[in-house]
Amino acid sequence: MGSLWRRILGYAEVAPPPRAPVRTFSARTAPTPSAEETAAAHEAISLAQLSERFHRYVLGLPDYDASEPTQEERAILKRLQA
Repeated sequence: MGSLWRRILGYAEVAPPPRAPVRTFSARTAPTPSAEETAAAHEAISLAQLSERFHRYVLGLPDYDASEPTQEERAILKRLQA
């Protein structure tokens, strides 16, 4: 039906808009973490500490025992931001 109206009304063929290039993620392009970052990220944090800090974060409450993030928290944040 569309080709009929093009013939009758003389519409020109419209080129489709250009597509943005597709971004792909490759393990080859990912930054390699250093040995100390890896070791700090693999250190275990207790589930109680994790649960308590998570709920404080979600509710926007300050941490009661420290004003600065711990080394484990910094490693986790770096890993999440990468």
